[in-house]
Amino acid sequence: MYDLLIDEVPYLVNTEAFTYNGEQRYYVSVNGGPQHVFTWDPDLKRLAALDTDEDSATLPEALEEELSNRLQADLPH
Repeated sequence: MYDLLIDEVPYLVNTEAFTYNGEQRYYVSVNGGPQHVFTWDPDLKRLAALDTDEDSATLPEALEEELSNRLQADLPH
């Protein structure tokens, strides 16, 4: 769990790593909201939210990019 400040907006982020079909993925919850699944997006060349549910909240782009940076930094090299 960690705090982020993006565009002067505070976020409390909780992450949990898991493996799906041999691929590292992450559950990410922001400010106690619904979980988003982050996985590698080859088009964006970074981790991105894999939200297909129309009811799920969309994360701000700057927040999603910072989350991707943080998660990638935690990946084993």
